[in-house]
Amino acid sequence: AASPSFVSLSWDAHSPTTRYTVTRDGRPLTQLGPGVTTFRDTSVTGGATYTYRVSPSTSASADATMWSMKVAVPS
Repeated sequence: AASPSFVSLSWDAHSPTTRYTVTRDGRPLTQLGPGVTTFRDTSVTGGATYTYRVSPSTSASADATMWSMKVAVPS
């Protein structure tokens, strides 16, 4: 979901203990704790388009999927 003041991301968990790193346009935004599967970015600009990536970090991360999404923020 997106509004002129935020972008909300959510995804299915890889496992209950998986931590995630969220990046926007290749720059790290945050590292989330185990099992956290939502993130709200409030540092967006209305009218901009961003590419987000959610990368799992687990001992079995070779089997984990990285999600990528392009989000257009409304003006």
